[in-house]
Amino acid sequence: MADYLKSFATQADYDAYIAGSYDKPNVSYIEATDETIFTNYEDGPSTDDTVITGLKIADFTGTTFEDAKTYVKEAFIPEGVTSIAVNAFFPGFTSLENVSLPSTLTTIGNQAFRSTGLTSVNIPSGVSLGTDVFEGCQNLENVDIQSGLTLIPYSTFNGCTALTSIDIPSTVTTIGGSAFQGCTALTSIDIPSTVTTIGGSAFQGCTALTSVTVRATTPPTLGSVAFSNTPANMVIYVPAASVEDYKAASGWSNYALKIQAIPTT
Repeated sequence: MADYLKSFATQADYDAYIAGSYDKPNVSYIEATDETIFTNYEDGPSTDDTVITGLKIADFTGTTFEDAKTYVKEAFIPEGVTSIAVNAFFPGFTSLENVSLPSTLTTIGNQAFRSTGLTSVNIPSGVSLGTDVFEGCQNLENVDIQSGLTLIPYSTFNGCTALTSIDIPSTVTTIGGSAFQGCTALTSIDIPSTVTTIGGSAFQGCTALTSVTVRATTPPTLGSVAFSNTPANMVIYVPAASVEDYKAASGWSNYALKIQAIPTT
């Protein structure tokens, strides 16, 4: 792997260089736009590059990709990329605030954005997530998940202490264990009727969570301590015809006093 800085006069010069050689610089400066491009790559044509833009060369010292990590604020994943690798931005990308994900994306690997500085993210339609993808992203406030996702895996948003809103699409069937554990800013969650399984500790430690709406008429399988260490005044709203079923169901019975019918409008 090359590990150096190279300057280009224009974007076209950079594109031509990359197209003609696998000896790719990790840090490239394009003079015409005053822009820096960081390329984390593996030698050879078979591996997708991660292209990161958004900083000026003067913003950091050093010439390696490792040097650059802590300065990166914006990531642009180009169209055509289908997979973001395991640990792609972990560890080290603590200043990464924004990422643009392409419509061609199908997979985000385990821990890909763990402990980054992301403030919001839009997950394209049909993408599958690995475990711990956004764990520890303490600045992440908003998540927009398009349709097609079926599983919110283990610890996906664990420790996202600034998370205030998330819309779970109706394609989701499983919320994994610890998926939202420790999301201390989250005040409400609406779980669609398609969800059949909620893992253990899924919402444990969500200390501001006062409203949970579960729309399935049959109580989903509920893991242990799924709602432990949540507010005493938290209410779990379920379909009116299913209130007694929820109160009697394994796991849900521990929260029987909190279960009420979804209010009619």
